[in-house]
Amino acid sequence: MNRNMYIKVDKKTLKELKNALKTVFEFQDEIQINTTNNYIGITGIDKAQICLYDFKALKEAFSEWHDIKNDKIGINLKEFLVFLNNFRDSVNITISEDGITLYDGIQKYITKNIEIEEQQLPDIKNLTWPLKAKIDFKEFLKYVNTFSNVAEAVAIENRDRKLYLKCGDSEVLIGETYSQEKIRTLASIEYLLKLKRLKDFEAEVYIGNDYPIKFVLRNSGLKFAVVIAPRIEGD
Repeated sequence: MNRNMYIKVDKKTLKELKNALKTVFEFQDEIQINTTNNYIGITGIDKAQICLYDFKALKEAFSEWHDIKNDKIGINLKEFLVFLNNFRDSVNITISEDGITLYDGIQKYITKNIEIEEQQLPDIKNLTWPLKAKIDFKEFLKYVNTFSNVAEAVAIENRDRKLYLKCGDSEVLIGETYSQEKIRTLASIEYLLKLKRLKDFEAEVYIGNDYPIKFVLRNSGLKFAVVIAPRIEGD
């Protein structure tokens, strides 16, 4: 890395960037950041091998973007978030071979580069989901939180072109689809609620019978995709 990479984050993006990184922290505390000409990304899987995530902050999300090139850098995410939380309106970020610097003319914090062991991630690129639908993610999370008081898992079920969130005999309509086929899968409430900070993201959900559940969440140039392993009926 011969020349420092530089980005500037404005107030609106900063809020959602914090939320996205705090969501990553739900799964991992030491991360590898991948920088490219078009985005800065983090991909990983939690220790229990239940949730695979892929977060990308696209070039368009930033008010300034200079000299970003293909590279990798490892950091302690907890430390980085402690520093990042001190910024409210905007922040300048410089990425170098030594680490990541956050500053705004008054404050300056440096998170050092650390060695991160490469994770072995499951290969799901050939996995196709039979059904996808747009949902109101804030409403979805509200209902999941309600069911968290009485259960450890919920089902997402499609029937007659309607998508339902089900828990026992209770159900809530969460979307409409193009399929009359009955499709059902079960997911851990604990893992669904790890996504609670992304409630203001636009959401698409992908399901199949006993498939992993996939969410693709977008907000102002930020994209967060997660694949959560299914629960087995009766667990």
